[in-house]
Order: sequence, then C-alpha cells, then structure tokens
Amino acid sequence: MTEDNVMQARSMFKKMPDDVFINYLAPLISDLGWPFESDEQSVIGTSWERVLNGVSLKDLSSANWGVCEVNFSRFPICPQSENDIRLVIENSNSSADNYLGYDLKRCRESFFFNRHYLIQNGEFISPVVLLISKELFVKVLDGNHRLAALFSVGAKKYKSLKAWVGSIA
Repeated sequence: MTEDNVMQARSMFKKMPDDVFINYLAPLISDLGWPFESDEQSVIGTSWERVLNGVSLKDLSSANWGVCEVNFSRFPICPQSENDIRLVIENSNSSADNYLGYDLKRCRESFFFNRHYLIQNGEFISPVVLLISKELFVKVLDGNHRLAALFSVGAKKYKSLKAWVGSIA
C-alpha cells in the first residue's frame, strides 16, 4: 500500500467517517491496491466489485454515515450478503470447501474468534459496516464473520448491536 493510494482513495470518500475508512477500506487498499482516480470509474471487472458488494464508487462516496444500534433479527439483508454469511457459517463446519474447492482455515478462525467474543462480551469486537442500497436492502461491506457468528448463536438474543450504516444519498 502506498500512501498515495490511500490519500487518493481518502479524497474520494470525504463523507466517510475516518473509523470506517481506516478499519474497512485502508486494509483492503493495502491488499488489493487502488486503481481508481475518480468516483466516476466503474469497479466492474475489478477485484473491488466483489469487495464492495456491487456498490459503485459514486454511491459509496455519496453515502451519509452514522453509528446505529441495530436489531439484526429484523434487518433486510440483501441476497448476496445473506449468501456470504451462510458460506461463513457452513465453512465453520468445514463444508464450504466442498463449494469452493479450497480450505478456508482463516475464515473459520475469524468466525470462531468473533463468535466467542460476541458470547463473552455481548457485542461485536467492532461495528460492522453496512450500506442501505437504493432498493432498501442492507449490503454488508465489512462484517460477514461477525454477522455469521451472530446468526449462529441466535440474532434474537442480541437486540441492539453497533453498526456503521451508510445510506445512499
């Protein structure tokens, strides 16, 4: 990750809180690089398309953000995010490698760490990052392992968990 890449990306997301940028996007920029110079560019066909769950740079840059207390047992999560969470849960039983063709040990470790943390502390280790789409579905941008841990122990047990929620302006 070059400082220039981070600064370029940061300049595109002026409305995004530092906490979201630093904990969500900056580590991904370190791993994937940042090939974009403008929020007008398309993520389609790049590794960022999957990472951003189909959200355009323009939508992400225009989102309004806030920390909310969320009852996840009543949240309308989009089908792609539901599938991602389901795969994390299935992988905790070593069955996702049947679908994917490779082992996801780090995914399992993250799931069990987050599950243990949630049970012991009654909260996420850090807020998940969500975006309410134009279709009013909730897209999970960061937090599939934390949400998989939550759903595996029963979301109804936890009425109020912190999340960063962005809504597209």
